[in-house]
Amino acid sequence: MKDRIADLDIIRGYAIFGILICNIVLFHTPLEYSFQYFNLHNSWGDNLSEFIRFAYFGDRTYLLFSMLFGVGIGMQYIKSKESKYAFTSYHTIRMILLLFIGMFHAAFLWYGDILAMYALLGLLSLLFIRLNPKHLFSLSFIIYLIPTLLTVLARNKLFSISFPVDELKPLADLITLNTKNGILGHISYNLSQVLSTIQFYLSGNLFSSFSMLLFGLAIAKLGLQQKINDQLWYYRKLVLIMLPIVCIWTIYYLFIFDPPSIKTSFQFYTYWSLFTLSGIGQTFLVIGVIVLLNRKMKWWLRIAHGLSYLGRMSLTNYLLQSLIGVIIFKIIGFYGKSTPTLDMFMVLGITISQIIFSKWWLSKYGMGPIETIWRKASKSLVP
Repeated sequence: MKDRIADLDIIRGYAIFGILICNIVLFHTPLEYSFQYFNLHNSWGDNLSEFIRFAYFGDRTYLLFSMLFGVGIGMQYIKSKESKYAFTSYHTIRMILLLFIGMFHAAFLWYGDILAMYALLGLLSLLFIRLNPKHLFSLSFIIYLIPTLLTVLARNKLFSISFPVDELKPLADLITLNTKNGILGHISYNLSQVLSTIQFYLSGNLFSSFSMLLFGLAIAKLGLQQKINDQLWYYRKLVLIMLPIVCIWTIYYLFIFDPPSIKTSFQFYTYWSLFTLSGIGQTFLVIGVIVLLNRKMKWWLRIAHGLSYLGRMSLTNYLLQSLIGVIIFKIIGFYGKSTPTLDMFMVLGITISQIIFSKWWLSKYGMGPIETIWRKASKSLVP
């Protein structure tokens, strides 16, 4: 498609890959026992896989994806002004349909859906979309600080978000519910985790995601995504600034970070500061590195092309990851039997399979199947 920007597709493909690294653990292990899962596997391969997941992808990939979501909304808003169609109506319908897709995903495939949250944030963006980029950047920065404020308040017992939870069931019972009780057992467990998912997002991710969505919206309104080749110096500077932040976080995580030993306020706020800064640092480091590699390294182009196919069908591939997880772990019966090392090999296998499928599908139809349904349904429902 002529109006696509290759860099954005590649970055989006990287984000989809990272999302799978984060989610695969919860595809095969009950949420209630997810932290114990890592404690039970301590080989060098498991430890390396756990380090990669937590240090570079956990609570990080969604920042990148949220920003890309904002860029997409901004580009559609600008296009609507040029084409003179009713953006508000079209966007509202798109987000409502995305909300339904997310609810279906949460109930029938995987409870940890993020699409419903994006749909609600997309609707909320209508209140801010007419702001100028400077105000959007400022608002993005303020909202990004809210999780830190909530964390400080919670640590001082001035704030908490909690929902009533059922008594913890034995691991064997949860495995049986997810594998032996058929589709009803699968749906029952998904629905039982809805409140836990909402609590997770309200504890900070909701604000971080909206912050990055507004940041992406500002980028689109400035047209920066269209000026990449004219601003390569900016991406070089971005890498030089963000790389030390990520390196400091890596050193801290490898040699200092030890959750049981974090007891004093100084230790906790040191961890939180580095964690928060490195999330932003890694987001922009990934963008800078990918942009520069796309123009400098021939060996990278083959990988980049693969990621671009993945990114062009990001919605389809996100849902497909959950479907594959259901098939492998709950239908075939591998639920509760994986290891962090095996997770990484499965992530690579699933990602390669998705790239092959996406390339084939795009060569025939030009757009992913869910993306096509979403677009046609949105256009058909516009008054």
